Amino acid sequence: MATITRSGKTFPMKVSELPDKQRAFARSLRPAFAKAAQTHDPLDLVKMVMAVIGEQLPVNRTPQTNLARAVARGNVAREEMKSSEGGSFSAEQAGARLGITKAAILKRFQKGQLLGWREAKQNAVRFPVWQFTEDDVVPGLSEVLAVFKRAEEIDDWAKIVFFLTPLASMDGKRPLDLLRAGDLHRVIWAAQGIVE
Repeated sequence: MATITRSGKTFPMKVSELPDKQRAFARSLRPAFAKAAQTHDPLDLVKMVMAVIGEQLPVNRTPQTNLARAVARGNVAREEMKSSEGGSFSAEQAGARLGITKAAILKRFQKGQLLGWREAKQNAVRFPVWQFTEDDVVPGLSEVLAVFKRAEEIDDWAKIVFFLTPLASMDGKRPLDLLRAGDLHRVIWAAQGIVE
């Protein structure tokens, strides 16, 4: 089951996983989304849904409306990260970049040696392009990921957010920028601060 969890609540990523009462209504939305998907990219669709939710939810903020808005904002941010820095590779494309098989790429992902996310619709793992060089991974990436392995609660998306977010402790640069510049020590220090 593909889900997103926020504040202890689980949000299904497939209509078939919704409660019975919600499933019929969600299915009725499919034609509108199918039509919109022909002319808009996924990030635009998420932004539009977020705008509609913002207009339709009650003005008085309750924990439920705040959570719904937070989930919508999180989905927009996630879609932006999926397309940033060149988008993503399939397992086959990532394997071709490194000169190894799809199975070997997936094994590295499972061992926490590569960054990726599970794409519910495709039932596949996608790999951010930015973690690769022409024939390897960004130097130092595996060392930083080894730090994150010590904390099981840090999921794939939290790691991706870490690498792509400018940090005050890094003079407004992203950990990814520092890795590319060869400043592994500062990135490991920042990762350890999150883990501990």
